[in-house]
Amino acid sequence: MANIKGIDISEFQTVTDWAKVNAAGIKFVIIRTGFGVRYTDEQFINNMKGAIAQGLPIGIYHFSYALNAAGAKAEAERVISLIAPYKKYVTLPVYFDFEYDTVTYAKKQGVTLGKQAFNDHSVAFCDTIQAAGYRAGVYYNLDYLDRLVDMSRIGKYSLWFAQYNSYAQSSGWDVWQYSSSGSVPGISGRVDMNQADESFLKGSEPQTYTEGWQKTGGKWWYRYTDGSYPSDCWKLISGKWYHFDKEGYMETNKWISGQTSPYYIGDDGVMVTGRALRIDEEGKLVPAGGYYVKISEVPKYYRETMDKLVSKGLIKGKSGTGEDLVLDMSEDAVRTLVVLDRAGAF
Repeated sequence: MANIKGIDISEFQTVTDWAKVNAAGIKFVIIRTGFGVRYTDEQFINNMKGAIAQGLPIGIYHFSYALNAAGAKAEAERVISLIAPYKKYVTLPVYFDFEYDTVTYAKKQGVTLGKQAFNDHSVAFCDTIQAAGYRAGVYYNLDYLDRLVDMSRIGKYSLWFAQYNSYAQSSGWDVWQYSSSGSVPGISGRVDMNQADESFLKGSEPQTYTEGWQKTGGKWWYRYTDGSYPSDCWKLISGKWYHFDKEGYMETNKWISGQTSPYYIGDDGVMVTGRALRIDEEGKLVPAGGYYVKISEVPKYYRETMDKLVSKGLIKGKSGTGEDLVLDMSEDAVRTLVVLDRAGAF
């Protein structure tokens, strides 16, 4: 298949006109998120928005300063949080960038990074990226290929090979970075140039997902059709309010501060309403007992009594009919009715 050209960019380049970049025949772009676990590239958001506006397939790279595999995993988690709002558009791999400066930084911290570390870190990063639903890859050059790369470990990921030459002295790569001094209309200054086979873009159309609840590591989160999810916010889902933490997981059994007052989230993640409060054994203010707004919320083991009382007209509710009958009753009140029923009162 035909070769295509792409670029990789960071805050060290200034894109003045993404339309010109697109018109110049650039077929894909690999954008830096930043480095380590704290620094976000100053142009990351602008570059994402510009590439998305032009419909360019997007890949990601992140420069590593990890001192161990756990650190590389943490960097991957940082990347996942940064690209989450753009998940629909990140259709090319997310690359792990371990370079000479990575080794130099570690040495200053008293840590020596060699072949074992390169491959351990790469696997930790890539496996974490793939677990989040992205393609993952590793960046390396000819020197690293000779000294550090263990293809039996990283060959399963996408390979991004760097060698500034008229031809690549290696094979098996998906992307070849062949120059650091390219010139592209719409970009001021020099830019890294890359080459790939046209098949590299296969499946690069924005992915769609089935919207709904997802469970990861025992925690629930909610996914939209573009792959994004609510985080650090309230969300009304199927008529019920839920609160999601900064990582996007549904919260349970806790108070959430509001602008005017706190709100309580029950063990099912739903905002609790219409219930009295009590002080628990630890001195904390919590909802007192269960509370049933609608008859559909009453457990099966209480329904026989409640359905009997409704059919006899002894309970008419405040509004609604059938499963939508509004009881507005506490669990203690329902239990009392059940005890009386079993005693023959009804």
